[in-house]
Amino acid sequence: MPFLQDKLAIRCLLVAAAILLSLFVFLSSLVALVSGTGYLGSLARSTSTWGSASPSPGSGAVADLMAADAISYVTGKSGSIAYGSYFRQEELYHLSDVRGKISVLKLFFHVVAAALAISVLSLFLLVSGLGSFLPLLRRLLLLSGLLSLAVIAVVSLLSLQFDAAFTAFHSVFFSTSSQWQFPSDYLLVNLFTADFFAGVTRAAVAAAFVEGLALVVASLVIGKFYNPKAISVKA
Repeated sequence: MPFLQDKLAIRCLLVAAAILLSLFVFLSSLVALVSGTGYLGSLARSTSTWGSASPSPGSGAVADLMAADAISYVTGKSGSIAYGSYFRQEELYHLSDVRGKISVLKLFFHVVAAALAISVLSLFLLVSGLGSFLPLLRRLLLLSGLLSLAVIAVVSLLSLQFDAAFTAFHSVFFSTSSQWQFPSDYLLVNLFTADFFAGVTRAAVAAAFVEGLALVVASLVIGKFYNPKAISVKA
């Protein structure tokens, strides 16, 4: 009976670890994006419409500085917005809300990483030696990789209707915390346009796809070069 219970525990841990690893893949791609302010700044510069929307307070270099300033603030790189006087109060409140959501995202990422590490370590401790763990690791990588790719396929399909997906996302995460829809002459929606967020989405999906594919390939490599033995549970 204890042997069957350990087998069940291994299966449950394997499924949990696969889900956690898939979640880790998506969160790591998002955290990498919000940590790489250089990419976000470059994307904002290439998609900004502020110069064509209003001649004041300026376009070009000034608009680039304002976008970089806002990005630095929401990603936690700076504690305040140097160009805050150019934004309306509701825009500043939304930027503060976004900053809080990104902080929660980073915290959640670390929680998932810790839970993943614990689950993988638990799997290793439940089996007898590396010879029994490697087949489990191969299954874990394959399951999480396939799950990641499946979710990426769904997200890619949803992103084909980007406006609807964008609205649904904000309705879930921002509808009760701050205003997120602004008139077309507001600075915020011209510095960070729909094209900006579409670009961020594509980058996140691409990064997650590469990571998910890498998991599948790693699983196949283990299966090719390692002759798996039967999984043995520790007595």
